[in-house]
Amino acid sequence: MSPRVRLVEYSTAHGRAAHYTFDMAAAPLAVALLTLLTSSVSWVVPARAQPAAASVAAPIATPVAILTEAIGVFQVFARGRPAPSEVAAPVEQGATLALERDARVVLAYPGIGSVYELGGPAQFVAQASGVERRTGAGLLVRRDLVSALRALQIRPESATVQGSAAMRGGGDLSLQAGGPTGTQFAPDTMVVCWRPLGPQWIYRIRVIDDDGGVVFEGRTDGARLTLPATLTLQARTQYLWHLSARGPNGQTAEAVGEFQRLDASSELALRQAQALLANGNRTDRTLYEIALRQQGFAAAGASGCEHADGS
Repeated sequence: MSPRVRLVEYSTAHGRAAHYTFDMAAAPLAVALLTLLTSSVSWVVPARAQPAAASVAAPIATPVAILTEAIGVFQVFARGRPAPSEVAAPVEQGATLALERDARVVLAYPGIGSVYELGGPAQFVAQASGVERRTGAGLLVRRDLVSALRALQIRPESATVQGSAAMRGGGDLSLQAGGPTGTQFAPDTMVVCWRPLGPQWIYRIRVIDDDGGVVFEGRTDGARLTLPATLTLQARTQYLWHLSARGPNGQTAEAVGEFQRLDASSELALRQAQALLANGNRTDRTLYEIALRQQGFAAAGASGCEHADGS
């Protein structure tokens, strides 16, 4: 369960302002996180920009496809405005794709299991049911999406992954640490690591479940600690790792990160899709990477353990 956050807006002498509040009853993990924060830690979240009084809310667009390959000169327009045209970008329903001569674009429709290859010079429209030609005689070819990728239930939308946060202790100390982030495969070895703050420092690592219970605790004077393989973690449950450091003169610093284990059925589907990538094309590889992000996997090396301890 992820912490629920509510935006509270109010008026001041200087204009509009805002702050954010946690829904503690709905998110026990939020209680655990806030309990760990010291009074010297502050979190700053920018308020939403206020629209002009005369502005009209833009209509909500529905992504229907994903741009998975692109070569040459082309443009994407959605609701009369230029739209993202990089690989892995979602494509809205009704968006127009204008391809110059020799340009090539591939759109994947994971929901309906279709892949469309487009060639210029031509213009095309991305409808909910597939791609339609508007003008020109360029290439328009449809093929089926491989079943292993369709089984991943990829959505034509972007995804973000929760990372880790360093927290300052007394003075100017900041503990630079890394650890499991986002979703983890069940067999993955999980390591928490950090950049040492100096001699005679002691580091304590705790893993905290969604109810605030400590499921693991360890101490070391080194720069990393591997979580035991025997540690039992529930699938699709948010866990928090919390690293606290104490120096010889009582100085302290902390860092936290959030992660979860992948469930068995989703892991099997990803493994099966991964096995096809050796003979797959760029669209297959792009969709697999998107599936990883949507399942909550961080990019390779995102744990920070390759750098946090200087190794």
